[in-house]
Amino acid sequence: DQADNDNDGIGNVCDPTPNGPCADLGGDTDGDGVCNDDDNCPSMANTDQADNDNDGIGNVCDPT
Repeated sequence: DQADNDNDGIGNVCDPTPNGPCADLGGDTDGDGVCNDDDNCPSMANTDQADNDNDGIGNVCDPT
């Protein structure tokens, strides 16, 4: 059926991670390549995970 749940170009039948590499880590809501469980701003893409004030909230989400 050519299903490809994570749209990586590898069909589910052949894909070792058919639901994406973050399937067991909360997904990757913002699509920045950092799994939600490890993402300091899971709702907005921030591949660099910058957190200048070290409060655990990424700069792109941090109001301060």
